[in-house]
Amino acid sequence: RDLRMSRGLGDVYKRQILDTRTFDFSMLYIPRDTMADVIAMDASGQYLDTVYTNISTAHSYGDGKDLSCRLTTDAVSRLLYGAPVSRYVALDYDALYTLNDLIGGLTITFDDDYTEIHSTFTKGSTVTLNRWYMDKFITYRSETDLEGAYKRGMRSMAVMKALFNQCKGKIVADPAVALEYYNGLKDYITTDLDLTEITYLARNMGKMYFTSDTIVRLPGETVMGERYAEFYPDESWLHDFVVEKFCVPAE
Repeated sequence: RDLRMSRGLGDVYKRQILDTRTFDFSMLYIPRDTMADVIAMDASGQYLDTVYTNISTAHSYGDGKDLSCRLTTDAVSRLLYGAPVSRYVALDYDALYTLNDLIGGLTITFDDDYTEIHSTFTKGSTVTLNRWYMDKFITYRSETDLEGAYKRGMRSMAVMKALFNQCKGKIVADPAVALEYYNGLKDYITTDLDLTEITYLARNMGKMYFTSDTIVRLPGETVMGERYAEFYPDESWLHDFVVEKFCVPAE
């Protein structure tokens, strides 16, 4: 599997949009196979070229930490017609597994049938996943399914939704719990959010609602390239999305 923290390819990309006036938020899921303009750098960190390739490669041109994140945010911003990315948070999968341990297991209701992964993962069933089952649910990928990476990303988004909602009650009751979680996870996180900003988000978590409608799927088409799958976004839809979410009418 590709772990962001090892300077490998990025795996799951989501562009979170938070309105700090109302605390409404949405997450645009960007498949890792999405074709985008990516800055390529050499081993010494010098600019080589800007290449049109899978957006997942942006992370690999950095240092596995902040530089990789900056290159990734640049690629995402370019994809979104220059819409700024003000903060970044990169998680190693171990962050999810560790948080799973901290909350005593993730309880999730499956929105689809996943019995190809495990016989008990039936649509509509509610199960509590330990670390091993969470890993199996997230990382499984059919080698023959062209959209295998896309589907794996959507399962990761489902896990993030369940984690958010399970942690929310505890954090709302005691915002200091957020710092406890962060201290347990910080070795697996790269972010430019500072402690003040993290505390602010934790204190206002009760105003945020993460539902199935929060996740916005980027429409497009997946085709087989020369070596790897390539996802081409619906440019018309993406343009309208950026205008709606990031632009205000000129006076």
